[in-house]
Amino acid sequence: MSDEPYNMIVLCAVHHLSGANPRMGSKEPSWHGDPMLFAEWFEKKWPGRTKELREMDLEKRKRIVNWEAKWNNIKSN
Repeated sequence: MSDEPYNMIVLCAVHHLSGANPRMGSKEPSWHGDPMLFAEWFEKKWPGRTKELREMDLEKRKRIVNWEAKWNNIKSN
């Protein structure tokens, strides 16, 4: 779902990663360092979107293309 604009969120470097990366030297909470905190924040900011995104993900999984298998098939023909 990384290519789905509805699933994208823009965060500054500090709130994206810093709490999970001690080299950044920040005590601020971050998406990767405090996933439960940010999941709660996300649900408050966009109520219901997590459920929508999960449903979208399940739908997209039905149409996953195995590009390697497709390429191998093309090469062998």
